[in-house]
Amino acid sequence: MFGGGLQDNGTNITPAGKPDDFVEITGGDGGWMLIDPQNSGHLYTTSQNMNVNRFRKADGWSDVSPPANKDEKGAVWMVFLEFDPNDSRTVFAGGLRVWRSNDDGNNWLEVSRVLDGSAISAVEIARANSKMVYVGTEKGGIYRSTDGGNAWSEDLASPVLPGFTITRILTSPINAEIVYVTVANFRASHVFRSKDGGATWTDIDRGQLPDVPHHAAAIPIAKPSAVYVCSDAGVHAARAGPYRLAWSANRR
Repeated sequence: MFGGGLQDNGTNITPAGKPDDFVEITGGDGGWMLIDPQNSGHLYTTSQNMNVNRFRKADGWSDVSPPANKDEKGAVWMVFLEFDPNDSRTVFAGGLRVWRSNDDGNNWLEVSRVLDGSAISAVEIARANSKMVYVGTEKGGIYRSTDGGNAWSEDLASPVLPGFTITRILTSPINAEIVYVTVANFRASHVFRSKDGGATWTDIDRGQLPDVPHHAAAIPIAKPSAVYVCSDAGVHAARAGPYRLAWSANRR
């Protein structure tokens, strides 16, 4: 099963992975979607203004939206979510601040201040150490917690980054301090890496990738030295060499 948000057409899934069996499961402007990797009968969908819905096979659909105030809901079009990779009852959500639920969305705590005044646009909980949580913002900010979300750093984005929307944050499956970010917009590099938990950053695009918004990144667990990035122009892959990453041609 897989699926995702289709904005005006709600959130759709294909139960069997066939091109002709997509069905709408929630309405609104469909956005971010999470499927529990250990239980396909446990999933979340989101829509405009921080609306969050949860499905559990045992009790069906529930509205589990964080109790953000009217101003925060009005300022956040898309709420990004992430499961703790070690406990899917723990869920993080991004508004203007970070929200956390420890009981599968039934109750939420605001665990950060308002960060830089823009909406959170990426959330990552490190597989290698789920106490390490990273979020990015539409203004290009990057913030980190090292204790599971109780305390948060100041903005870790450096002048190396262009100050555009952070579209995805991804950590190495074997090292929570190796962090990749992808960036939107044009006339700038779009992929950056930190090897020290965000303290310093390196441009690993270096003009090799298309100058278009980049939206996603993936690292195979079986090959943690490989990185895939997805942009408006297609998919590129890189493998870490002795000195730097070398990007492949478009794999679209």
